[in-house]
Amino acid sequence: MLHLHVLSRLIFLFLFRFNVACLAFNSSPLSTSPLVVRESSTLPKGWSLDTHHPVSSNEFIAFHIALVQRDPSGLEHTLLRVSDPSSPSYGKYLSREAVLGFLAPTKKTASKVNSWLNSYGIGGSGKHPSTFSVSPTHDWYTVNITVAHANQLLSTNFQAYKNSNTGERIIRALSYKLPTSLQDSIDTIQPTTIFRSSSTRNNAARIVYGSMYRGRPPLKPSQFPNCTNAEASVVPPWCAKKLYNVGNYTPLPPNALKGNMIGVCVS
Repeated sequence: MLHLHVLSRLIFLFLFRFNVACLAFNSSPLSTSPLVVRESSTLPKGWSLDTHHPVSSNEFIAFHIALVQRDPSGLEHTLLRVSDPSSPSYGKYLSREAVLGFLAPTKKTASKVNSWLNSYGIGGSGKHPSTFSVSPTHDWYTVNITVAHANQLLSTNFQAYKNSNTGERIIRALSYKLPTSLQDSIDTIQPTTIFRSSSTRNNAARIVYGSMYRGRPPLKPSQFPNCTNAEASVVPPWCAKKLYNVGNYTPLPPNALKGNMIGVCVS
């Protein structure tokens, strides 16, 4: 069974169509295509412009570009079948190549997005300082460029905002535009219009197996052979593997494709 690094994504489809002219960056057809607002938001409660530390055009901002996947619904249906004991496909988990067949964008989609980024000097030997990387499934691009460069790319106005409760400062935009020719190739670009405090994420609990036994040594498989020991307050890893029929699954080591892992929800 293969761990999927991304199985759910935020997809925003606020397509407010305006007849606006594009500020040409060069002669690329994509960069001169008419723009439409792709996503927009209002400033959430608790956030305000940071007038004490306004954004600098030379600050760097990192965001992720979600390309339209080839067949996400097909992946969902396949995962349901391999997880259903009554299905003939039960237990026939997907290989990495099979997952890529569903999640990777089409060559046409990737080509259009790459051409657009290249026209702004991103992903190639452009004259603007930038970093660019692609996810293992090729459906997420990570871009790290200056605010001035990002404003040109997304035809927007990034500003510094401050959270009145936490004091956190982030760089965001209230909207951004994309060429009409990319509307069917890009799902979303974030974080751009999402105002979410990092303290919310930091407060999430991370429970480590063994820590719930209050100082007692965790049970071993030999003490828990049938996964029915009433003394256990949590489901041990080997029992989760048994319940989900993935006992022969072994995660890749960290030095192989950056490693992988398996997550199981037990209620």
